[in-house]
Amino acid sequence: MSRALLLEKLIRLTHLTYRRRSPNWERARRETEEGGIFLVWHCFIWPLVHYFTLRAREEGISFVTLASMSEDGQLITDVLHRFDWRVVRGSSSRGAIQSLRKLLNELAEERRVFITPDGPKGPPRRIKPGPVLLQRKSELPMIPVGTAVDRAYTFSSWDEFRLPWPGSRISIYFGQPITELADHGKEEACRYVETRMEQAHEQAEKLLEQTS
Repeated sequence: MSRALLLEKLIRLTHLTYRRRSPNWERARRETEEGGIFLVWHCFIWPLVHYFTLRAREEGISFVTLASMSEDGQLITDVLHRFDWRVVRGSSSRGAIQSLRKLLNELAEERRVFITPDGPKGPPRRIKPGPVLLQRKSELPMIPVGTAVDRAYTFSSWDEFRLPWPGSRISIYFGQPITELADHGKEEACRYVETRMEQAHEQAEKLLEQTS
């Protein structure tokens, strides 16, 4: 069995057991009807990939993401193709301009782009300029996604990757859209988006506490 197939099966099996709450998804969907950018910290990829896949299938929408040119990036691409995601290859260090153009083309087709702005290698929870430039060029809303998990194994990786245990409770909070980045300098814009991301995570934590 290939690694991609094994990961696909593991994702599907674990997600059958998760108890998710995402009360404001409908607002985020409406705000990105003409395309939009969803920001997710790299450490929370596992709890969110299947969630976004379900939203896409149930509502007839399309998600696109960025994967690095590395071997790990190829594995991620192979797995996501099994979930019917579109994948653009590239990173902040390799093929950055070309991948930015491809993502802008996807947004022009009114698709939703899913980005881990601190990937592929960190530093953790720090915004790189790429997503800021993508929002400025596209002039489409950027949605910060906050995630909270009650029980998870934390890996000793650069991002402290979280793998929720079967049966875990997961809260997903979609922050208010970010549209005003043209008013900020590059560094100021990155720090502003980081603040909005952390605010979304605080709301997800509160949501999790309310369901305990």
